[in-house]
Formats: sequence, C-alpha cells, structure tokens
Amino acid sequence: MDHIVSAQAGWLQSLWRTTMRGVWRFALACGAGIGMGIVIAGSPAQAVQWMTLSSARDLSYELDADSAHKDPDGYLAYSTRTTWRDAAQPPGAIAAVAVSISRYQMNCQAKQWRLVESCYESADGSPAGVYKPTSNVWLDIGPGTVMDKIHARFC
Repeated sequence: MDHIVSAQAGWLQSLWRTTMRGVWRFALACGAGIGMGIVIAGSPAQAVQWMTLSSARDLSYELDADSAHKDPDGYLAYSTRTTWRDAAQPPGAIAAVAVSISRYQMNCQAKQWRLVESCYESADGSPAGVYKPTSNVWLDIGPGTVMDKIHARFC
C-alpha cells in the first residue's frame, strides 16, 4: 500500500512542477507577478527557447517548445510569440502591439486548435492589453499552416 501512495505522490509532484512551470512562464510573459517574476526570470531554468515557425516581412511567429504539454483536459497546450515589425492592433489591444504571447490548446485526434488567451506588449515593453475569446470554438488545422507544423511536431 505504501508503494501506491508513494507513486501517487511522485506523480502529483511531477504534475505540480509541470503545471507551475507553465503558469509562471505565462505570468511572466503577460507581465503578471512582476515582483516574484524578476527573481524567477533570472534563473536559467526559466529561459524560454523560441523556435521560429514562420517569418515574413511584417511579422514572425515562434513556438515555446518547452511549454508544450498535455493539459488536464487531455489536450496539447502550448505558447507562441508573434512579433510585428510594424505595430498592430489585434482584438483586445489597448495600445499599439509589438509582441503577443498566446496560449493555445490543440486536439491532436480531431486535428483542431483554439486560442485560450493572448497578452500584448507595446514596443517599449509596457502592457498593451489581453484578449480572451468569447467562445471556445475549435478550428480545423489547415495543411501547411503553422498549426499544422505544431501538430506534426507534437501530436
């Protein structure tokens, strides 16, 4: 019986560490938790390695590959960063946006994705708004898209 309890405790600790790492990354990216974030951001374990998925004249789209994990609902959860060369005004922005950090879910079996939340930052690094979709609609993954690249890599 003790070995079952010990195995469950180990699994819960692992889940807690994975979940908290994702929460802290997103909180830091969105500008929340600034006081504690300064200490954590300085640690090498929290360094985000962005992988370029697409780049064009006007923007680049990158994936935080370390953020990819299976969430409690069984979906692939991950974060991306979009950097605009010229300021943009996406939905939910309260100022001109230079960078967007977004959280997504992907249903690997159905080959669909949905946006969970986007946090915006202006060129000077100040917060520029947050966007949370009003519906939880799943969108099909089109061939050759960045979502298709993410699906191929993680599903």
